[in-house]
Amino acid sequence: MTGSIQDAGWRSHAEPGLLAVLGPAPVGLPANHIARFTRLQNGRRWSDWQADADADRAHRRPRPVSGA
Repeated sequence: MTGSIQDAGWRSHAEPGLLAVLGPAPVGLPANHIARFTRLQNGRRWSDWQADADADRAHRRPRPVSGA
């Protein structure tokens, strides 16, 4: 897994845990392929999933009332 991270031009987080804090950027994390979560992901990238969650949250958030 770390080979594909390095092939993409990222540093692997597999060795020391401080690499993400002290090491050179960008840092990639190897994925844990858990069947239940892979099904939930349904082919989406994590950034897509986060954007959907942010949009849902913004839609549910009450808008501030303006005026005097």
